[in-house]
Amino acid sequence: MTVLGVHGENEERTALRVEVLTDVITCRRPLSESRQRLANFGWDSAPLVPVTTDDLSAVIRSFIDGNVSAGFVEEWAETLESREDVYFADQVGEKVIFVLANPALEGELGTALARELLAALQPWGAS
Repeated sequence: MTVLGVHGENEERTALRVEVLTDVITCRRPLSESRQRLANFGWDSAPLVPVTTDDLSAVIRSFIDGNVSAGFVEEWAETLESREDVYFADQVGEKVIFVLANPALEGELGTALARELLAALQPWGAS
């Protein structure tokens, strides 16, 4: 008997979706590879995987430390921003991902903006 997961997916396919989403969120694999794998799944789904404050902070810190480019951060954020199968713990996380994914609207990512976003993610705004 096949057990259905998200929108008619079987449990194995849902587990694979969770794995790929986690790869994107945590940058466990190259983003281009994860995006290619993610293309095998639809955009709409029940929320499955959280994007935590720690996840957002890790990517922003990687940018500040010079380990990833602003373009990488934008692409990473765009990959997650509109997906219904990921969710954010709070509105601050949702706002941060929006800012990161939309530099044309919110301003190019630089060290100053990255530090502001990082501070906003910390409890009580402390960095």
